[in-house]
Amino acid sequence: MMRVLFLVALFACIVVAQPKAQLAGVVQDRSGAVVRDAAVTVVNMDTGIRRSVRSNAEGFYAVSSLSAGMYKLTVRKEGFRTIARVGMPLQATEAGRVDFLLDIGSMQEVITVQATTPMMNIDDATSGITMGSDPAQSLPLNGRGLQGLIELAPGVLATPANGGEAGQFSTNGQRPNTNYFTVDGVSANNGVSGSGLPGQFSGGALPSMTAIGSLHNLVTLGELQELRVQTSTFAPEFGRLPGAHIAVSTRSGSNEVHAELFGSVRNSGLTATDWFARRSGLGKRTHRLVDVGAVLGGPLRRDRTFGFVSFERLDLKQPITFETVVPSTGSRAGWLAAYPMPTGPAIGGGLARYTAQVESPGTVTTGSGRIDHALGGLGSFFARYSRTPSSSETGFLQRNRTSFTSQTVTAGVVTAALDGRVTNDARVSFSRTSVDSDWRAGAASPLPLSALLPPPSGSSGEQRLYGIAVNGLAPLVSGDPGHSRQTQWNFVDTVALPFGRHNLRFGIDYQRLTPVRERPISSVVAEYATIADVLAGVVPVYTFAQAGAGASLIETLSLFAQDTWRVTPRLNVTYGVRWEVTPPPSYRTAPLLAVISPSPLPPGATDAIGGSPAEPIWRTRYNQWAPRLGIAYRMADNLVLRTGVGLFYDLSFSSATDLLNGAPYNRWRNLLGPTIVVGRDMQYGFARDLRLPYSMEWNVTLERAIGADAAASAAYVGSAGRRLLRREASESAVLATNHGESSYHALQLQARSRSRRGIQGVVSYTWSHSIDNGSWDSGTFMVFPGLGASQDRGRSNFDARHNFQASLSYRLPKGWLASGIFRARTGFPIDVVARDNAFGLGFDNLRPDVVKNPWIMDANAPGGRRLDPKAFRVPGSGQGSLGRNALQGLGLAQLDLAAERQWVLTERAQLRFRVEAYNATNRASFADPARHMSNPLFGESTALAGLMLGAGRPNSGLSPAFQPGGPRTLQIEVSLRF
Repeated sequence: MMRVLFLVALFACIVVAQPKAQLAGVVQDRSGAVVRDAAVTVVNMDTGIRRSVRSNAEGFYAVSSLSAGMYKLTVRKEGFRTIARVGMPLQATEAGRVDFLLDIGSMQEVITVQATTPMMNIDDATSGITMGSDPAQSLPLNGRGLQGLIELAPGVLATPANGGEAGQFSTNGQRPNTNYFTVDGVSANNGVSGSGLPGQFSGGALPSMTAIGSLHNLVTLGELQELRVQTSTFAPEFGRLPGAHIAVSTRSGSNEVHAELFGSVRNSGLTATDWFARRSGLGKRTHRLVDVGAVLGGPLRRDRTFGFVSFERLDLKQPITFETVVPSTGSRAGWLAAYPMPTGPAIGGGLARYTAQVESPGTVTTGSGRIDHALGGLGSFFARYSRTPSSSETGFLQRNRTSFTSQTVTAGVVTAALDGRVTNDARVSFSRTSVDSDWRAGAASPLPLSALLPPPSGSSGEQRLYGIAVNGLAPLVSGDPGHSRQTQWNFVDTVALPFGRHNLRFGIDYQRLTPVRERPISSVVAEYATIADVLAGVVPVYTFAQAGAGASLIETLSLFAQDTWRVTPRLNVTYGVRWEVTPPPSYRTAPLLAVISPSPLPPGATDAIGGSPAEPIWRTRYNQWAPRLGIAYRMADNLVLRTGVGLFYDLSFSSATDLLNGAPYNRWRNLLGPTIVVGRDMQYGFARDLRLPYSMEWNVTLERAIGADAAASAAYVGSAGRRLLRREASESAVLATNHGESSYHALQLQARSRSRRGIQGVVSYTWSHSIDNGSWDSGTFMVFPGLGASQDRGRSNFDARHNFQASLSYRLPKGWLASGIFRARTGFPIDVVARDNAFGLGFDNLRPDVVKNPWIMDANAPGGRRLDPKAFRVPGSGQGSLGRNALQGLGLAQLDLAAERQWVLTERAQLRFRVEAYNATNRASFADPARHMSNPLFGESTALAGLMLGAGRPNSGLSPAFQPGGPRTLQIEVSLRF
């Protein structure tokens, strides 16, 4: 059925792309009468590529699917003077508006004016930021990546990442895995996890990331033409997911040859000592970064064909410092000797403090090439290929080595008909990401866990994982999760049709994802209650698991129709609807375990568990309509009111479509003793008749221009999520349900300036409150009788009440430039639970009773306070009195600075020397205190905030070397441009 729908829609040419830029306006004479049939020519001043249209009976013209760049607009009409507007900057995905007033006279008389772009958005209800290559090059962006730019948008908040949640930022109260990335108009949500442990794997929920968790395989700063972060948009052609829409456009060649060579370095001598290492009397470990690259663009055939190539190589070795516990000197017997010697005092229970300093190497190599070709008056064509191999090695007691390779091919063609009035923009891309990963246990030398544990159940030829965990200690893991990959096909097409005062758009977006696990995996985990049990030879609890080999198929089809109606010169209305068709994911090859036996329902659940992989996890529905409405009203020449409302479906549905990675079609078997005696099965499945999650979103924005180069805005933004994914469990079954809900309300303030007396910047502040009953798709919640999902309603995990961001650059005389980024936020909530979820087998809501004030003010503690373990008590049964996310964590504040000097060597060559200082004041921002009561360091912060935000693996966030919250780091960069 999916393929039939796709072919019908394709051949019908009713076409839902992420479009390129648009220009529209009205041609009038000085009396205000409209001028019909005027010739409007739009020329890209860099490439010479031109498009021509004619104004219609309403004097309206529109030119769609333009590349970002600088444009010249010329209007000609017999009986009127010709007018030319030069230097009109146009951004990708921007709907620019340029109106013309013609004077009576000869066409041979040409009036030339310098174009300017308004600071205000007067066309639709979209909120967000747009940045070109200049701000990206001038601001101190740690790691030369996109993440630092994205976080400058209002409503965007960098969030903690862990092994099951790698989304890295939340937008307007949405979960971090609901942001949609496009590169040159096609999907880049092709993320694949590098871990064999339970967590996110497929479903198009995350962007394609490198082995260090960065977005270099999407685009490098050297090839970035423009980044647009739309945090709130109500045009039906956008909004495939409820979160932000991050549109990236890459550079093309031009009629002039341009090239750049650059290199950046940092080392231990340019880095301050970590706060925890300094407190423990430890020195620095090796910190090294070498980042080199080059770009080259120019004409292959002047005014016709252009080429652009880019290369970048990043080599990183970063020290990661944190506090943990290891067996004490007197407890290092047998395999416990694989843990390192303690560096601090014993704390009882056979444990002692240890300050870990781990060196984590990583490499990223990315190359791309792009060709653009003008098709005369018919349109244009482009094609781009990129390839990014990357690798990383992370971990403490076990080393996780991961290798990624990402490849993408994208092609697009723009054609025009009927004097340019009708435009068709078609694009197609194929991407493939593959990953190899292995685990090696032991801090100093490999520990053969396979010799200590019984063999996992399953057939020979499987990939196998082994793990040992002791309550209070970090677990040991070894094995080979094998090879996984995911491919994606994405076809998008948009037809633009101006009609009277209306600009109609129709489109199609078809996405096909195929995650593949090439070999089955089996695992065995041994869990001990205490070190004393290990030393006494007590038999552990064994957990066996199986995950089958195979491939699953995930398809989505979206259609949209929208109209931008210029009701009056001051009032624009954008309205329309998306239609989403989402067949259930399916297996393409048989899994290892073909059938799940029936399971009892968790208490309080109302749905039945699915019976086998052959049974769809939901029905294909044809009533998933997503209407949108946006209004922009210009109250005065310098004041605009924008408002919008819309419904957004979560087409990825994230982990619910995870048919391969550990769940649902496998069993976790809890066995007692060294022999394989089946105890009780933990079965994973889906609530019957699962449905697609959705979110209602709305905003009201008042924006005012301040002169020609500055603007300020104030917005109220709200959303309500319904039918969100929530995994609920009894002691024997885990179901993916639709019982999740959320709400979000925010006040967002923003001020921005462009090149005013050499100053350019963006300042934003967000006050927000986000509430839900589950913030991560990977979380598993025990449902207690009579309570249901309402027991977990509280602050979202990413609810930071105040968030401030500011970026500023100042061009000084004699080639100097100074710039900086300042960020500050209040703390995330802390959810105290009874036990750590070490292997993904526990529950996220077993909370304690609170018996007194939980906080102790301690000047020696990181952040000046810690939780009091005596304030909490684990109840004998059921749920404790402490609410979910009831406590407030630690905040973050950081200032990054940069200074550069540029020398003009020749008319076309410039040399640039640049120094960047991340956390220039070396202010220590700490991770939240350990929240698991089973942790011997419960209540204490054990690392700086950068490690909480990301550990440097694709399934656990961006490398902490590139996150805020680390020690002061200096970086030196030299570049040559010509």
